[in-house]
Amino acid sequence: MWPYWLLFFAVALAALGSRQQMAALVDARATPVITPGGILLLIMLTLMIGLRFQVGGDWAAYKSYLAQAEMMTVFEALQMSDPGYWLVNVLATSTGWQIAGVNLICGFIFALGLVLFAQTLPRPWLAILIAVPYLVIVVGMGYSRQSVALGFILMGMAAFARHRPIMYIGLCIAGALFHMTSIIMIPIVALVYTRNRI
Repeated sequence: MWPYWLLFFAVALAALGSRQQMAALVDARATPVITPGGILLLIMLTLMIGLRFQVGGDWAAYKSYLAQAEMMTVFEALQMSDPGYWLVNVLATSTGWQIAGVNLICGFIFALGLVLFAQTLPRPWLAILIAVPYLVIVVGMGYSRQSVALGFILMGMAAFARHRPIMYIGLCIAGALFHMTSIIMIPIVALVYTRNRI
């Protein structure tokens, strides 16, 4: 239990010590740059999510996917539903990284999305602190496919904040390769760019 409290208090201290960002930092022309603190958080979250053992609601199901992926080719993985997740499993089994490899890749994508999205907000560390109890600990560590889809959606929202709707749509589609539910986020573009909104 102490690693979770350590994560929470580390982010809480960062939130207490940080200042509010100016909204102008989100510039449509700027490529997002992760701060040194964001890089440290990205590494910490990736390792915590990736190296967990028998943690998460779908742990047994994901072990079963991994066992099936050991007998699959890349072509077969691409024909499955949620092909992105199956491809990650095939990659992890072929390299010998097994479930840790799957979880590290999934954890990295989720954490990257969270950090990039938080940096578009006035108080990034406060946003991450709010995300730790449920998004990080429950979703990130419990539901790998959904967390990757959420990571891509959050990256897309960070792109959308910089007025890049095509990148947003592409990232939502990338998320759908892991969990189809991310497709429902695409119509947001139409809602924002419709002139006659109800």
